[in-house]
Amino acid sequence: DYCVLSSYAGEQDQAVLTASLVNVKDQTIVWSQELSVNLSSMSISNQRMAQTLANTLAETLEMEFARQERTTGRGSAYLNYLLGRKHLAKGDLPNLRRARAYFGEALGRDKGFSLALARIAETFIVEWLLRGGNDGELLANARIRAEEACDADPGSANALWVLGSAKLYQRDYDHILTHFDQARALAPNSADLLLDFADAQTHLDDPIRANETFLRALDLNPTPPDRYWWFGASIALACGNYADAAQRCDLIKADEIGVGVRTAAYALNGERRKAAHWASRLQEILPNMTADELCELAPGDPGREQKKHYREGLRAAGID
Repeated sequence: DYCVLSSYAGEQDQAVLTASLVNVKDQTIVWSQELSVNLSSMSISNQRMAQTLANTLAETLEMEFARQERTTGRGSAYLNYLLGRKHLAKGDLPNLRRARAYFGEALGRDKGFSLALARIAETFIVEWLLRGGNDGELLANARIRAEEACDADPGSANALWVLGSAKLYQRDYDHILTHFDQARALAPNSADLLLDFADAQTHLDDPIRANETFLRALDLNPTPPDRYWWFGASIALACGNYADAAQRCDLIKADEIGVGVRTAAYALNGERRKAAHWASRLQEILPNMTADELCELAPGDPGREQKKHYREGLRAAGID
């Protein structure tokens, strides 16, 4: 068992909150962090600070459970699931495939493990995106796994939102928002869920609300993996906020993530050298494709705002 201990000290408008996660059995401190608090704006910052602490504690406990399982050598389904999530967060293709292998091992140890099924579906969706969005087999596999996850646990938020994402990219629009609404009711504070919902809102031509949803996801996960900045840049581009789109692209670390949006965002923001670099990378990944053809790889109406800005950015970067 674990407990959270906190202490609070400060003067005037500034204070420091110290929180520690302690193993009750042996009293070891598993994690500790100090947070600066502005007393004059406590009412505004309380919720954000609580959300950040909750997410950090959840991640710390997951890592601690994984460490314990490695030590005991049990190698359970849950351990493999946690290891898969660790690799999935990195977002590049090699780690994505490692994640899928771990989720598959978890499923081999527990055939009805809905979370593992949903995460396998997620790896197929992300791989489809990274490889340019033109491999229908990846999406078909994602949908099959997502539907299996829903069958295994109809009350799983993960399964519902991944099924919504799979249907979105397959252009099966009828029940997408229903899946996301059900998922958000079950897990209202899931940053990953909100990120994918923001992505869906963008493709369904609601970029202003998508950006609001993205910012809520960012509040819940203030130190996110690359995929957040990739989707966030796409949302900013759809809103016509080229400076924000380029700034979010600057935060993407992995070279293979968000190549198209980096091309368009930098071009529209007037950063020609960066735009030329990413345009060259995009043409290596998807050779001989026109700007119109690249735009049609994404779901949604051809006339929606995101596609208009994306097309304009690709052309500004030299892709006709």
